[in-house]
Formats: sequence, C-alpha cells, structure tokens
Amino acid sequence: MDRLACVSVPEFPLQLLLRANPEWVSHPSAVIAEEKPHALLLWVNERAREHGILPGQRYSAALTLCHELRAGTIAEERVQGGVEQLCTLLRRFSPHIEPSIDEPGVFWMDASGLHGLYATLTLWARSIERALVDAGYIGSVVAGFSRFFTYAIARAHRQAVICLRDALSEKAAAQSVPLSRLNIAPSARDTLAKLGVSDVGAFLQLPHAGLLERFGPELHALHQLATGKTWAPLAPTPEVIPMLRRHLFDDAERDVFRLLFIIKRELDALLVVLASRQQALASLKLDCKLEQALHYVQTIAPAEPTLNAHQILDLVRLRLEAMPLPAAATEMEVQVLGVAATVEQLQMHTERARRDLAAADRALARVRAELGPDAVMRAVLQNAHLPEASFRFERLEHTSFPVVTASARPNAVRRLWQAPWELPSSALRKPRIGPFKLSGGWWGRQMVRRDYYFIEDEHGEMLFCFYDAERKRWLVHGAL
Repeated sequence: MDRLACVSVPEFPLQLLLRANPEWVSHPSAVIAEEKPHALLLWVNERAREHGILPGQRYSAALTLCHELRAGTIAEERVQGGVEQLCTLLRRFSPHIEPSIDEPGVFWMDASGLHGLYATLTLWARSIERALVDAGYIGSVVAGFSRFFTYAIARAHRQAVICLRDALSEKAAAQSVPLSRLNIAPSARDTLAKLGVSDVGAFLQLPHAGLLERFGPELHALHQLATGKTWAPLAPTPEVIPMLRRHLFDDAERDVFRLLFIIKRELDALLVVLASRQQALASLKLDCKLEQALHYVQTIAPAEPTLNAHQILDLVRLRLEAMPLPAAATEMEVQVLGVAATVEQLQMHTERARRDLAAADRALARVRAELGPDAVMRAVLQNAHLPEASFRFERLEHTSFPVVTASARPNAVRRLWQAPWELPSSALRKPRIGPFKLSGGWWGRQMVRRDYYFIEDEHGEMLFCFYDAERKRWLVHGAL
C-alpha cells in the first residue's frame, strides 16, 4: 500500500506568537481573534489545556479559569508565510507536500518510494522531526496509510515519531484520540461531549445521516472521511521556483545609474518570461556580492503584482538611493517571484512591447534612403527543387513580429553559399553522412544530378557538400 505521513506542528500560530514573546513559554498562552476582552480563543497551549481552557472559549471566561493566561493576536500574513517556510523545509524529505487549508501547521506528505534514500520509514520520520526541532518548532510525525487516522494520531501527540505497521493498528491507535484534539467547531465538540462522544472511536459509531442533519455538512464530511466512505487523494502544492538572471561585472561597479541599467536589462527579460507564463511580478530580490567579502540583499515588492517595468525599476532606484551599496558589486543576481496575472495586466504588457515596430520601420527607411531601395531585403521560401532555388530575396517594406513555434529539440541552421566552392581533397577522407540524392533539370536544357553529404572538416565545422555527377567534381554548398 502507498504510505502517507502527517506532520503536525501543534498550535502553529501560537508557536509563532511565542517566538515573539519567549517569556510566555512557561505560562498558559493562547492566540485570540482580536484585542478585546470577549475575543474568541483560537489556539491554546498544553499549559492552558491543563486548566480546562479550550479553543472557542471567550478570553474573559478563560481568565476566570486561569488568571495567568497570556494571549495575543497574530497576523494572517505571518502565519501564511510560516506555512510556506515549513513547506520548503519539508520538501527536503518528499517532493509532494499538501498543507492543510483549514488548520495551519498540519501537512500531509507522500511517504512512498523513499527506501532508496532511507533504510527504514522510521529513520525518514525522525529526520523530519529533527529538522523541525532545528528550525525551532515542536511537532510530531506519523507515517501510516489513512489521511484522517494519521492526522488524528499526530494531533494527539505534541512531539513524537510514530510509524504504523498496518492499517488495522493505525485505526486502533486513532480510536482513542480525544475529539478535543481535532479541528472541530467548538459548538459541535461541546454538544458531542454532552452526548458521550468524546473520542474518535465513539465518533466513528455515529450514524452519518443523523450527523448531517444535526451538525451540518462540515462534520458530516469529516465523518465520511474517517469511516472511509469518501477518499481524498493527496493534493500537493507545486513548488514555487523563483526565476533569476545573474550578471558578472568585468570591473566592480557601485554607481547607481549604471547598476540600474544592468537591472533594467535583466528585468525586461524576466518580465517577458513572466508574461508568457500568464504571471505578474509579486516581488523582486536583488542579491549582490560585493568587494571585501560583503553581501547586499534587498527585496522590493510593488503595491500589487505588475508587469510594468518602469514602476518596478523606480522602486529599485529608490531603494538603492535610500540604502546604497557599502562597497562595489562584483556579481549581481536579479530574482523575481510571479503570481497569476489578470487579463488587464497581460494586455498592458502586450501593448507596451519592448520592440517598437514603427521605430524599426523608421530606422530601415533611413537605411534605404542612404544605400538605396535594395539595401533592405528579406528571404522568402520558394517551392523549388534545388537548394539554391528554394528561396528568393524581396524588398522589406514593413517589419513584423516573428512567429515562434514550439520545437521538441533545437534545429540546426543550414547556411548556403552564394557560389559553391571546391571541396579540399583532405576533407574527402573524413566520415560522411549521406548520400542524399537530388536530380532535376531534365525538363530544361541543363541536367542536374547531385549526391549531398554532410562532412566534418578539420576545424570541426559541418560542411554541406555535394558530388556533381554531371561535371565529376566535389563542391561545398554551405555549412551547418
């Protein structure tokens, strides 16, 4: 069977809050919804639970149970950022990570196919637990078979590594888990407790139809998942890989305007890639290596994701002027992070294309005025038999954007000489690829019979040659 693991960092928002307030660690602590006396408790630690304090209670009511209770709020953005950091950490152990949408700090991981990297699943789980401790978090890792049962067991243990042998032992271990450990609405949890349903085993015995009618669809969906009537496959979040471009300076550079010139060139190229992916720039990271072994890192974020290069470059200029480089830069890396772009953003980027066709037409008109109308030509394909007749040149009146088609592999470009020249005799001793026979002209006055070959010369260049059977000679017609 496929193995699944649940990683639980209990009361994750509270752990983040305690990092900012380390003096609270030895006290009952909680995260509240808002800074008001009657605010709801969202997350509580073990010391608070020892006094009967549970999520869903009012802060004022919890203070009557324990006057030493410490409580505070934490921004949603900070919690989301912490979840993303944990996802990055866990991807060191499995490429497929699914963070819980409803409960920050809970993650499911694909534990299959890792026997080549770890001798046992227990060693793998212990490596994850050690990584969490090194990062400053307390968490448990449970490797099993079921999404719900691994979650329930992980939530029952604050810091543990558990690897279950089979599905039966997994279910038996989960049945004794108290419902108060699960992310169940406080009103439903308290009502179930009054009915004598206080653990997972009793919860599994409830009739699903009555559960839906009395407690609503959320608890009913959890019961369906626990009893195996529904199945939720692992839905891993894709890893967000920032795009970057690197520039090495020939001479160390410190001038802001010259740095901006380089940044603009790299930024323009990155914005084109973002637009092709239907994305807009959410943040730009500037990472410079400086002389004297110094480092300079700045992250710039626009007010909203954008593809406007001028707006982003202006923010970079302001940052460089407000926080100048302490030394000259020897290497610079421009890294961008993209998010989904709106249709309006993509349209604006298309309208502001970096290549101006009207400006190109004006430039070519100046060339024609100085050198004559035939100075600007373009090649047009022809339906002809011989290579030299397969194209013709015509005057280029107006420019247009090229049409690029996707190719599975890069194609070599065959260049043809205007006049073929004699093949050196030394090249005839080289290995050949061919022949590719071509004949024609029988309908006219001049018969053509050629055997084309590709021959690599002594300089490593691949020559496009042919043997002229009518004139008995070898000629070089072009090169790749």
